Amino acid sequence: MRRGRSKNVREVTNFQQAPYGQKKNPFQPMSIFSEDEIEAIHQASLKVLCDTGMDIQSPRAVEILKREG
Repeated sequence: MRRGRSKNVREVTNFQQAPYGQKKNPFQPMSIFSEDEIEAIHQASLKVLCDTGMDIQSPRAVEILKREG
């Protein structure tokens, strides 16, 4: 019958943990869309909101939106 690993087999390793903090991305942001395409997407989203609207189901969210305009 197999009982698994022996409890005395564990070894302590000298694991060096990276210092805690915000990591810095060394790469430049990717430009997937041109400025004109971003503006077209923005205008289309405004049209959808204007024509279709939104269904807000949270009473708390409705109150916040009413209060904040």
